[in-house]
Amino acid sequence: MNIKPSVLFHPTLLRSFIAVADERSFSKAAMRLNSLQPTVSHHMARLEAILDRRLLSRGSRGIVLTAAGETLLPIARSIIVSYEMANGLNVGSLKGRIQLGASEDFALARLPPILQNFKHIHEEVDLVVTIASSATLDQKLADRELDLAVVECMTDQRSGYRLRREQLEWFALPQYGPTRLGEMPIVLSTPPSAIRDLTIAALNNAGMPWREACTASSFLGLRAAALAGLGATPLLPIVNAGGLQRVPAGLGFPPLPQIEMVLVVANESPVVMELTRQFFEAYQDDGSLV
Repeated sequence: MNIKPSVLFHPTLLRSFIAVADERSFSKAAMRLNSLQPTVSHHMARLEAILDRRLLSRGSRGIVLTAAGETLLPIARSIIVSYEMANGLNVGSLKGRIQLGASEDFALARLPPILQNFKHIHEEVDLVVTIASSATLDQKLADRELDLAVVECMTDQRSGYRLRREQLEWFALPQYGPTRLGEMPIVLSTPPSAIRDLTIAALNNAGMPWREACTASSFLGLRAAALAGLGATPLLPIVNAGGLQRVPAGLGFPPLPQIEMVLVVANESPVVMELTRQFFEAYQDDGSLV
C-alpha cells in the first residue's frame, strides 16, 4: 500500500479508524469519539476511498482489520500522536452550552438520571432544557433553536436514533365506563399531537362510539383529567404514577401502537456529542439506529 502522508494527514478520519480498530465495532467507536455511528462509517468510507483499499471486514466476532488496515494502524497512531503534540491537545473538562429538548413523557420518566450524571461530570456546561410536545420540538429543531431533542413518533416515522420503544395503553379510574348514551368519554392531548392522532384513528377504525370529554396540553393535565373521572386516556405505563388502572379488555377498546423515543441531533459539537454518548450509554441495551 502506497501511503502518502500529505493525503493521510486527516486526524478526524484517522481517529475514527483507530477507534473502530480498537473497539471492533462502529457503534462503540462512535460512543468513544462522542460521535454518531453514521459519521464514523462515513469517515471510514472516505479513508478507504482515499487509499483505494479496504481497511475493514466483518468477522465472526465483529470488525477485523484487513492486511491494509493492519499496515495503516501503527502509522495512524503515530500521526495522531504527532498531531496532538503539535496542537497541545486539551483534555480538560468540557465547556459550552447545550439546548436540549425533550417530550414530557420522556422528561418525567427517563431524563433526570441522564442529566444528573452529565452535570456531575461536566459542571461547566450550560445546559438549557425545553420540555414540550414533539410537534413543538420538531419545529424548534427546524428553526435551529435546539442542539438535540428526544421526540415521540410512530415506529420508523422519524430519522434519528431510537432510544426505546414504549407501548401506549389505555388508563382510567377503576369505575370507568360508557355514558348513558353509550359513548366512551376520552381525554386527549391538545393538537397538534401525534399520540392524539393515533388515538383518534384507532377509535374510529374500531368503530367505537366515543366523545372527547377533555383536552390537555400536558401529561400532567391528561392524568389530572383521568383521575377526576372525566374519561380514559392513552398513556405510557412507565409514566403512570398510580391512581389509574389499565382499561379492562371487556370494554372493547382498540389496541394502541408503540411509540418510539427518538434522539435527533442537530449540532455535532463536542459538548453535544458527549451528551449524546451518555444517552446511548443509558440505553445501550435497547438503543439502535433508525
